[in-house]
Amino acid sequence: MTVWFLFTFPLFVLWGILSAYTLRIRFSGEKLWDFLGVKFIVCMIFNSVFGFVYFRIVKFQEFPVLGFRPDLIADYPLISYIAIFCIYIHGFAFPVERELRWWF
Repeated sequence: MTVWFLFTFPLFVLWGILSAYTLRIRFSGEKLWDFLGVKFIVCMIFNSVFGFVYFRIVKFQEFPVLGFRPDLIADYPLISYIAIFCIYIHGFAFPVERELRWWF
């Protein structure tokens, strides 16, 4: 049962990070605060949901689909480190008022 999770968790993480930074790049620019800041609020909700999921993994060993599984964290402690890293990554994925590009 946990074998599929070990393959899908990195895909879930990658999809979340790529989506968050895609939203950041697409919504950044001079018109960030048009329509009462809806762009910023959408990114804030998206990143907060992912941050909440990762926080639950780190603090309570509770996974979105599997439920309470401290054995996964004990067997694979890298999952906790990835979740902590992703909390910080999603914390920096908010749009800004300057124009961003896809490259550096």
